[in-house]
Amino acid sequence: MKRTWTWGPSGQGPILLVNCDKDDPKSSAPDFEDEQVFDPKDLQDMALMSVSTKAPKGFFRQHQLLLHVAKAEMERVRVFQATQDGRPSRYKVVLGPEKNSHCLKLPGDQHCVDFYVEGRAFPDAGFPGLVSLGISLLDTSKPELPDTLLFQDSVVFRVAPWIMTPNTQAPQEVYMCRISDNEGFLKSVAALAKKAKCKLTVSPQEENMDDQWMQDEMEFGYIQAPHKTLPVVFDSPRDRGLKDFPMKRVMGPNLGYVTRELASDDITGLDSFGNLEVSPPVVVGEKQYPLGRILIGNSSYPSSKDSRDMHAALQDFLRAQQVQAPVELYSDWLSVGHVDEFLSFVPAPDRKGFRLLLASPRACYRLFQKQQEEGHGEALLFQGIKRRKQQSIKAILSNKVLREQNSYAQSCIDWNRGVLKRELGLAEEDIVDLPQLFKLSGNSKAKLKVVAFFPNMVNMLVLGKHLGIPKPFGPLINGRCCLEEKVRSLLEPLGLHCVFIDDFAPYHMLHGEVHCGTNVRRQPFSFKWIGLGTSNRQLQGSKQTSAPTYHSPALCKTQSFSPSWTRKDESKAGTLDSVDYSSGLNLIRLSTDKPVYTICVLGLEISLDVNGCAPQKCSTFTIRGSPRVLMDVSGAILTGKEDAVVSQPLPSPTHVQLRMLSASLSEDEDKVLVSYFCPNDDAPAATALLYLTCIEVSLEADIYREGQLEMPSDKLAKKKWVWGPSGWGAILLVNANPIHLSQVTDGVQGIFSNEIQTLAQMTLTVQGPSSTLKNYKLVLHTSEEEAKRIRVYWPHETIQSFYNLVLGPGQHSHTLWPQKSLEKILYVEAIDFPSSNFSGLVSFSLSLVEEPQDSVILETPIHKDTVAFRVAPCIFMPSTQMPLEVYLCRELQLQGFVNSVTELSEMMSIPVASVYEDPNRLGRWLQEEMAFCYSQAPQTTISFVIDSPRTTKLEDFPMKYSLSPGVGYITHSTEDHRVASLDSVGNMMVSPPVKAHGKEYPLGRILIGSSFYPSATSRTMSKSLRGFLDAQQVQAPLELFSDWLMTGHVQEFMCFVPVENDKEDTKDFRLLLASPSACYELFKKKQQNGYGNATLFEEVRTDQLTSNGREAKTINQLLADENLRKQNDYVEKCIHVNRRLLKRELGLSERDIIDIPQLFYLEKLTNVPSDQQTAKLFAKPYFPNLLQMIVMGKMLGIPKPFGPQIKGTCCLEEKVCHLLEPLGLQCSFIDDFDCYLTEIGDFCACANIRRAPFAFKSSEMANATNMNPLEGKGKIKLQPL
Repeated sequence: MKRTWTWGPSGQGPILLVNCDKDDPKSSAPDFEDEQVFDPKDLQDMALMSVSTKAPKGFFRQHQLLLHVAKAEMERVRVFQATQDGRPSRYKVVLGPEKNSHCLKLPGDQHCVDFYVEGRAFPDAGFPGLVSLGISLLDTSKPELPDTLLFQDSVVFRVAPWIMTPNTQAPQEVYMCRISDNEGFLKSVAALAKKAKCKLTVSPQEENMDDQWMQDEMEFGYIQAPHKTLPVVFDSPRDRGLKDFPMKRVMGPNLGYVTRELASDDITGLDSFGNLEVSPPVVVGEKQYPLGRILIGNSSYPSSKDSRDMHAALQDFLRAQQVQAPVELYSDWLSVGHVDEFLSFVPAPDRKGFRLLLASPRACYRLFQKQQEEGHGEALLFQGIKRRKQQSIKAILSNKVLREQNSYAQSCIDWNRGVLKRELGLAEEDIVDLPQLFKLSGNSKAKLKVVAFFPNMVNMLVLGKHLGIPKPFGPLINGRCCLEEKVRSLLEPLGLHCVFIDDFAPYHMLHGEVHCGTNVRRQPFSFKWIGLGTSNRQLQGSKQTSAPTYHSPALCKTQSFSPSWTRKDESKAGTLDSVDYSSGLNLIRLSTDKPVYTICVLGLEISLDVNGCAPQKCSTFTIRGSPRVLMDVSGAILTGKEDAVVSQPLPSPTHVQLRMLSASLSEDEDKVLVSYFCPNDDAPAATALLYLTCIEVSLEADIYREGQLEMPSDKLAKKKWVWGPSGWGAILLVNANPIHLSQVTDGVQGIFSNEIQTLAQMTLTVQGPSSTLKNYKLVLHTSEEEAKRIRVYWPHETIQSFYNLVLGPGQHSHTLWPQKSLEKILYVEAIDFPSSNFSGLVSFSLSLVEEPQDSVILETPIHKDTVAFRVAPCIFMPSTQMPLEVYLCRELQLQGFVNSVTELSEMMSIPVASVYEDPNRLGRWLQEEMAFCYSQAPQTTISFVIDSPRTTKLEDFPMKYSLSPGVGYITHSTEDHRVASLDSVGNMMVSPPVKAHGKEYPLGRILIGSSFYPSATSRTMSKSLRGFLDAQQVQAPLELFSDWLMTGHVQEFMCFVPVENDKEDTKDFRLLLASPSACYELFKKKQQNGYGNATLFEEVRTDQLTSNGREAKTINQLLADENLRKQNDYVEKCIHVNRRLLKRELGLSERDIIDIPQLFYLEKLTNVPSDQQTAKLFAKPYFPNLLQMIVMGKMLGIPKPFGPQIKGTCCLEEKVCHLLEPLGLQCSFIDDFDCYLTEIGDFCACANIRRAPFAFKSSEMANATNMNPLEGKGKIKLQPL
């Protein structure tokens, strides 16, 4: 059980803390950087692990215990061993970045050794946070033989994630800076901290170098294990005057440090941590987020080269923690670009325990309008502020430019409002709108973006119930600031205490406020992160399948803004009050004075406020709509017929839900009429009229995997990709015949129609009146990283049968201006398969963007439709699948062998393809060189070859030109272009479909050879290739022990063959395992029967034997050869380790396994230069390896073993036939002695077979996870405490 780590209240697995604090005052780096235990307190930052043994006296004189960690993980962990006296200086490093194995020196009898384990790296992209430590028991009793693996145990640790704390957690310490002109500000914050009973830490001016932005420099969080909770500061990469403060002043004993270093050229303002917030705990539907959700600001769509996003490295780190699933908000519209400029959270005594505060120009204009109506229009803003022009309420309300700019700001905040309500499960009652005005200002790149017009009150310091709010210097009404009074009226009923702090000169004038200039370390959550179940956390991988988080629930935006709506024949203009949000939907506020005009998107609901404008004496209302309008009134559905009408009492319901059934043909064509009635009156007392213009903006794909493009009933469903028979999500194929882009007029790149057959389709649709569409542009986009993995083609406007490349590497967006309705089919191909740094998920978005009528106003994102694809995995086939085509290497010395295999193929009516040897690639070893695979989508299945990185030269192999039509070709190289024999495809095999431990593997499991423990000579599959296999997710890889073999390939000791079984309790295949003991048993029986003088290799010429290092031997000689017997005892133990593992992980029983007689012998490596030779011995087949057979359905081509002849029949061949032919298999033995055995291989390695794909569709399986292959039971235990 300790070999796996499981989430949830019933989960299990030890936890590792990153030892990132600093216990040594003389050190300048975190503790994990050194190899010393400074004092016993340092051990509290580590996990205790013990190794206990119980063995006979003297046992460890002939056996060895090896503690080890994988090379890929050794940089992420360090293990100290405790000595008997327990002094800090006596703790020695036994595992870590410089050492991945350690031999334990133990006496016999019962013994226990303690170890202390520290984490050295947080979860991040490419590191899920899991670290496995193993212990191996080796038999060292025979010095002439390699050490024999007898037993293994392991334990999996999870590195504790970094967890942010929201404003609603109790404050513990406040940080701020002293600069030349903030003395008054400092005193105000100090007084507030004292009220909240918080410690105050002030960075002096000479330390901060006038960089007062404490919030931007760092973010506080914590890590937690059962034995300890450690606060940890996350240092941002902004690196200005405060760059050394987190490490030099904050990090210390019991206060940790983490950062992510970025190239300075890559850093933008969005990488500062004012752009990093976290919500309080929330519940969204049935999903709980007991640690809240991280909020980060990005651009909504790639609008230009100046679009800013938080750096991918920071986002990867935050997502990798898995416990506070990040939500992306839209903040690039702001000059500084931080989410804390428009939102904050405060504690509350009711509802969810908090309120979301949002900056609101709409609320500010309402407040000022009310004050003007009450006769305070001349009240002045900015009284008492030097160098700032005072402005009256009247002047502000009449400033059309300022109103336009705030309309833009409000639309951006409303966009985020919708996202926050949906992603945090909020209702309108959970949100408080704080009055705030903004203006446009030039940022550092001279682009106009938004800044606060007066001190931004939402950018506040929250210390429990004490709020430090930027003093707005608003209009004084009866001696009191009306803005302050409004905020007090909103927040003080929640039990909060508002203190307004003057930050105008030192902070506001530099586009920051109180929150920007302070930072708070807070109390950790009471909820333990290990209690999170799978459904509560964001799985690692990067990002969620519903990748883009901004999706406007409905487009409902006025076309321009002014104080009131005018007649329809005049320019339409609206107030900031015309659109609001409620229950996650756009809220339309009606008027009985004038018609209201709005635009909506097909398929998305809008909410109509029928109470807001109802006359006071009215008690009921009726509603009717145009044929295209579907209305939901308290559950009563109006079908859209012109005469459909429903009568309802007031004030319930508050809102009516509207949905359009199709796009409008002309502007303001559709309408809804609401009539209000007084008691006992038949005639309406008032009416309200809503004119609707519906446009359709959609991006559709085959999300139901039926080979058809259609709009889903749930618009949000296509954002996600879900496994299983009831799952959904579009599938993308890798083009295994890489397209060479053609050049046409003006250098346009693309492809012709004959190249699009296997490409996925995606439909882009825009419908609506031309007069409406002309005000908008469309942006088709994906992320820069995902653009490297795909290509999207668009039909050329003038060249028939040609498709432009519009998205791909170096081109992640494409803009078009729809002057009229259009519908285009786009074609999409993947360039890469899933890998260790690519999850296989790709999202495409279509953003509707309003073009501003005034060049000063920025363009506004209005709506985004998103569809997610998954790149179809690369699927390998087992030998039990039906053969379709045999590939053979043809060269002169192989001719006899080739003829035999060709005859066998013809018996099965299987075509044979010839491949000619390339001396640079040793082409005869086709099984080593390549693997046949397939990839599948609803529209097609493609077969292809993956070229193994078996040699360092990866130039085109002639195999590519020998493939049959329709068979593609791709290569997979290692990252450093260095390879080992275990990187050959011959070291990879696939099982037939199996079921183990209640889990089904309908596509089988990939079996790969490896070294189970590190040594000076150990070999393992490259990290890159192993990561590639893991990333496919549908054939969970299983590691076997193969490093004891000369070539290290699993095919040397095992094979699968198909059988027909009528019994339900048996498999439709058998696993064949090489068995020295079965061979000795056979020879012993023949000796007992009087055939001891029968000779092995009797039929082989003497010169052939000599060239292969063999000699003819009788059965008596073989049985008497004690050295050979010892060598095969060693081999038997190695195979037994794999036998036990295969039975457990493939759900096999002994009756599913057949032992094939086979002998081996040991010698030093023969395929490496002499200067790379080692003393270790490796196993080779003593006679042609019977397991290296070609499986063609029921026909088996087996290497001819040249075994002892008994009455004219080879006893080895006879035994194999006796074992296999009762299962309906036909055995043919083929001579490969001279042409292959001398090269350390049999003919399975020289032939390769393309096989039929599985009938089972990969998308229908539940997502198979990788399993830890090692399991054992015994008296040796590796135990975490």
